[in-house]
Amino acid sequence: MWFGGSVPAAIAAAKERSSVFVVFVAGEDEQSTEMAARWEDEKVTEAASDGFVAIKIDTKRSEPILILSLVQSFVDDDDENPVVCVPSSFFIGDNGIPLEVIAGSVSVEELVTRIHKVKQKEIKKEIERRKTGKEMLEYKRRQEEELTKRMLEERNREKAEERAARERIRQQIAMDRAERAARFAKSKEEAEAAKAAALQAKQAEIEARKEAAQRERSAIARIQFRLPDGSSFTNQFPSEARLEEARQFAAQTVGNTYGNFSLATMFPRREFTKEDYGKKLLELELAPSASVVLLPPSVRSAHQQEHSAPSASGSIEQSRQAVRKRVVEKRGEDFKKEGKIYRLRTQDDGEDENNTWNGNSTQQM
Repeated sequence: MWFGGSVPAAIAAAKERSSVFVVFVAGEDEQSTEMAARWEDEKVTEAASDGFVAIKIDTKRSEPILILSLVQSFVDDDDENPVVCVPSSFFIGDNGIPLEVIAGSVSVEELVTRIHKVKQKEIKKEIERRKTGKEMLEYKRRQEEELTKRMLEERNREKAEERAARERIRQQIAMDRAERAARFAKSKEEAEAAKAAALQAKQAEIEARKEAAQRERSAIARIQFRLPDGSSFTNQFPSEARLEEARQFAAQTVGNTYGNFSLATMFPRREFTKEDYGKKLLELELAPSASVVLLPPSVRSAHQQEHSAPSASGSIEQSRQAVRKRVVEKRGEDFKKEGKIYRLRTQDDGEDENNTWNGNSTQQM
């Protein structure tokens, strides 16, 4: 379990793996031999198998200056003459501060307990580190959202100022024209023309305001989606958005409840085609607000049959006209028309008509 390289290499490995750096200082005494055996026990090896980089320093083979410098970094600065306890075990965190120090030899159970204690310190530190990282990410996200919001507000403000400036210019031009017409009016006709120009300018101003208000209202399309079960939900879209975006929003909301549904309006009655889904909501007259119906496949088939009904009703109407024609023709044979009134024919009627055509009618006299 011991690191095979040098002390600097072991320190670098511990930092790279974000692991606890363990330094075991051993001598040739009996306690050092016992503690070395404790470190190499199966329970200890298993407890320290994850999250530790351990190195063993032999006081006989290592330079005394190296051992003393390591020990001095683990004791208080006020201690000018630190005593090197052999054997010693140091658990050092990534910031160079000892998390735990074991002087002398301890049992396997005590060593395992100390290792778990160090792990708990590292877990708390990792939780705190993650919490700090999460807070930093959240802070960065809020900053980006605030920056985006300010940029959007600034852009909208600039656009509003540009529209207002153009409107002021148009109004000024109209007023200048009206003033010039009034100033140079030399007759009643010219005065009337100036008055009309002023009125036209005023009307243009009113129309411009209406147009601006209409553009403002048309910027957003508020769509109400009506479901076959009678419920509904509403969402707002940019008026420049495509109808397909509204359909995708509805599909995400209802899921697979209504299958591959389509959209339609009831007033006026219209089912949108594939070409319509690529058009803008404003172009389809769905802004500033509209109500659309979700048509499941079964309802859509009935809707299409209903639209094909006029051809059948046309055939029925032709049959009715043929019947009315036969009735009129029959009416001419069995009835006699007097003004707008039809009277049942009699035998005398037939004789009178014959007399007329035979030259016996008084009408020929």
